[in-house]
Amino acid sequence: MSWEPNVIERAMRELGAKQGSGGRSDRMVPVINCTADGTSWGAAPAEAMTPHDFFKGFTDASVFTHAATGDPLLYKLKGWPSQAEFRERLPRHHAHFIRGLPFPEYTNPCDGPLNLVTHLPRSVGQPDLGPRASIAFGRPEERGPGDSVTRLHASVMDGVHALMYSCDAAAGACAEAVGDDDDGDGGEGRGGGEDGGGGAGDGHHTHGRPVSVGADAPHATDGHVGGDGGASWQIFRREDIPAVSAFVLSHRSALAHCPPASTAVHHPIYDATFFLTAAELALLLEETHGEVAPWSFHLHDNDAVLVPAGCPQQVRNLKSCLKVALDFVSPETMPAALAMNDDIRELPAGHAGRSDNVHARVTLLHAAHVAVHELQALQGAGPDASL
Repeated sequence: MSWEPNVIERAMRELGAKQGSGGRSDRMVPVINCTADGTSWGAAPAEAMTPHDFFKGFTDASVFTHAATGDPLLYKLKGWPSQAEFRERLPRHHAHFIRGLPFPEYTNPCDGPLNLVTHLPRSVGQPDLGPRASIAFGRPEERGPGDSVTRLHASVMDGVHALMYSCDAAAGACAEAVGDDDDGDGGEGRGGGEDGGGGAGDGHHTHGRPVSVGADAPHATDGHVGGDGGASWQIFRREDIPAVSAFVLSHRSALAHCPPASTAVHHPIYDATFFLTAAELALLLEETHGEVAPWSFHLHDNDAVLVPAGCPQQVRNLKSCLKVALDFVSPETMPAALAMNDDIRELPAGHAGRSDNVHARVTLLHAAHVAVHELQALQGAGPDASL
């Protein structure tokens, strides 16, 4: 199954054609210019461009450059494609992603028995689990402001994050130019089996690397361009939150990635407005006498990382990346979800972090109800019998 940019762009182009916009979608989609001062913090409006133009820059860094310096500009798509569009226009990619999930008993969003959300009745509001696509440019060197990053944050749900495709646009190492009429490998709705080269149970453990998804797909080995992965990840322990929060607040004005001084900080992590560079992480380690350091690693194509609920995380794109994420709720992290739910309630009304809510207590009650009924059935008792 191909996740190359020309395949994804073509599927969305066909959506535009069906909507009467001609052979190539001229629909404008919102993008964030990571290089523009203030844009990432909402101080400047998001820009817009067609998907075709975006993917041209995704594969060729020379397409968008800074007028004064000539440096490549870094863009990321803002909320596009939507979850509905991802499922509708890329159904085989959607199915391939779900089938390749590691630990499906936890991560499968439909019938994973240890994914507590699957036990919620339809009458109860369903949390927003995804899958969600994240598509953005990147660069290998860390420069601070202007880097393509996902800022430091934590989620009330567990998450599985897969890097489905990456390429070094600056080195001209992307597979195909966008707009090529060749169908390629795995074009949506064209030829190939339903599995698209990756079937159920593809996920497996790797030594010293995250879990691999669809390991027989292209770029599944260490033969990646540059061999250094597509995205740099840092994940902290939950118990590190007080120390990390104190560090961020005490060094706020000196941090490379920080909101404007006029921006109120309600919670250094739940606000998702900071990012710690390598130098700042080293200073954190020094000031905590070697006690606080994140798990750091590079994610490669077709690898996935599972992040437990409540663990602070941040990501920096080293290359142009197409990532897909899906949330789930495991029994093991329910105590952390309950604690974080209580913390989120303390945030001001309208705070973006308040939308990250799985209604942990409701989910736990329904999952316990299902578990009790299944135990009673195994013991031969009626569903209304008391334990």
